[in-house]
Amino acid sequence: SGSQRQEARLGLPESLSAEPGARLEPPAATLTFTVRSTTESVTLPSVPVWPMTPPTEFNRWRINVEPILLREIELTGPSDIMERIRSGDIRVIATIQLSSDDLDQQITSKTPVIVGLPDSVTVETRIDPVTITIEPLPVSDDDDTATQE
Repeated sequence: SGSQRQEARLGLPESLSAEPGARLEPPAATLTFTVRSTTESVTLPSVPVWPMTPPTEFNRWRINVEPILLREIELTGPSDIMERIRSGDIRVIATIQLSSDDLDQQITSKTPVIVGLPDSVTVETRIDPVTITIEPLPVSDDDDTATQE
């Protein structure tokens, strides 16, 4: 966004326009101005990666993600939204959504997705897949044991 030029007519303020002999010279001027961008970028030093599973799978698996933080994630968007991201008012996280099939197959990698951002914000950084370790948790017998009297 470079400099822009605009012709403008000049006029006396109302309080002076009634004064005898009051004139404004010159009657016009050329204004030169630069429009500042209302879009800016923010680079977050780290964004946490949260595994997400269906509720029915929650207690069945141990899930480890490596790395657990994405580094140097650049976001671009409207200045007011970027300020809310910088201040922590808008929390930025990345998720890996694991389906029941993903868990059963014990997949070993998936690409995280940044979630919770307004549509006006774009992720500029390419996000690589993370390594996932999925292990079944031991089945608890507590629910099946009946007390005998």
